[in-house]
Amino acid sequence: MGLCGGNDFGGRSIVCSPNGDILAEASGESDGLFVDIDLDLVDETRDFLQIFEKRLPQLYGDLCSK
Repeated sequence: MGLCGGNDFGGRSIVCSPNGDILAEASGESDGLFVDIDLDLVDETRDFLQIFEKRLPQLYGDLCSK
């Protein structure tokens, strides 16, 4: 929450599973969240969606390096 580099962040962050289910939601106050994430489900979803196979690192410049 607050201003950073000219951007106004309103808070109320959420953590979602790969399929979009909300796992946790911040209150909007200055708080933090600790959330257990099913890393096997993340890997399964990435494999299914072929996330890494479809990226084009040559378009990312310095943002992506192997």
